[in-house]
Amino acid sequence: MTVLGVLNQINGRDKTARFFQYLCRLLDYITARNTASDRYKFLEYQLGTFRKLLRFGRSLESFYLASKNIHNADVLSRLAGLAKIAHGCYLFCDHFLLMKRLQLLQLNSNAWASSANKYWLLAIILNLIHNYYELKKVWRVYKKNNNDSLSILSHVQIYFSLYVDLIRNCCDIFIPLYALNYVQLSSGLIGLFGMLSSIAGLITLIANQK
Repeated sequence: MTVLGVLNQINGRDKTARFFQYLCRLLDYITARNTASDRYKFLEYQLGTFRKLLRFGRSLESFYLASKNIHNADVLSRLAGLAKIAHGCYLFCDHFLLMKRLQLLQLNSNAWASSANKYWLLAIILNLIHNYYELKKVWRVYKKNNNDSLSILSHVQIYFSLYVDLIRNCCDIFIPLYALNYVQLSSGLIGLFGMLSSIAGLITLIANQK
């Protein structure tokens, strides 16, 4: 029921497709001198288009969620709101890239992809800052109340979703950095990072089902 519950959600379908999309990128890198490479490129492209369709219109959702947090006095809430705005801008650019793929618009896809990746990178950086402040706060509480009854392992289990989110953001940040040519990495490594962050996202969704 947990798997079905995740797949019944748009986020679940998106992250599942994302895992296979980046798996195809990794396999394309591994089989670069093989005829199978073209098939993996084709599958990666089709899965990417499918995910863009799933996300179509969701920029409005991001802007709406941002409006609920951005005016909050709490610093963490404001950071979350700013991250949502950046993510909404990323999705807005992504909508135009989808229309280009569907040949509904004629535009400079490289320029729009560059803008989308810059907004995505900004969203991830803001999420990592948010992770840092959250971890700083929970570790301060842990050290203050530290005793034999609460081990580090127990602490990690209590804040499991926070650590998973940190891992997801740490993996994700390399993808727009690579796309913008800010770092020099192999496409296979990017595929691996994408798979790991997709698994982290699926773990979070499954945990929320319980």
